[in-house]
Amino acid sequence: MKPFMNEDKVNHLIKISKTCDDNLLDDLIELFGSETLKLISEIKMAVNEKNILQIHKSARTLKSGADYIGAKKLSELSEELEKNASEGHIPRNINTVINELEYYYCQSSNYLDEKKAA
Repeated sequence: MKPFMNEDKVNHLIKISKTCDDNLLDDLIELFGSETLKLISEIKMAVNEKNILQIHKSARTLKSGADYIGAKKLSELSEELEKNASEGHIPRNINTVINELEYYYCQSSNYLDEKKAA
């Protein structure tokens, strides 16, 4: 059991992929990877520019994508960042938050790759 993942969602995606489209899981994992890295980069740039609107937008998009693929912890972190931005501020520990986003992206990506290979 991986507490940073929603294994029910991941297993559901695997099931759909096996019954409907063998490439679905591969495509979703590839999209998750490219979009997540892009969104984390956007958040970093927005933080440097103190662009709260962009932080909010990127965090919201990241939250949704992470939730869809089952990356629970990544979605939760993004949701918290989105909430802070919607309240008009950047968390004091923003560097820690960004490091955690990157860490849980890597953990989630590795987990999805393992599930795909199984």
